[in-house]
Amino acid sequence: IKGDLPRVQTGRGIATPPPALDVQSADGSDPEMIRSLCRAVCWPSLLLEGVEIEADLGGGESRCCELSADATRGLHRLFSARELTWMLHLQRQGEVNAIAAGARGHD
Repeated sequence: IKGDLPRVQTGRGIATPPPALDVQSADGSDPEMIRSLCRAVCWPSLLLEGVEIEADLGGGESRCCELSADATRGLHRLFSARELTWMLHLQRQGEVNAIAAGARGHD
């Protein structure tokens, strides 16, 4: 792994830089590095998969998208602009699927 992770927001509202990731210097046993990597990669990926599954089910649910957008949780900061755009696309597709399945009224 090589690159930089997004800044980590502390409880006091101060953004601290995450540990730099470099193949030669990364210690895979460092718990803070593992947490940062999971925040930056795993959480957005899992939430996007959840939004995609909700869209495919056609039930009109958008809990994963709402969870990601909830400002009190701060998960929206973990997503890139491309990922947020994709999430909105998936949510719109879910609404269309829900209308097609009859789960939403035709207003």
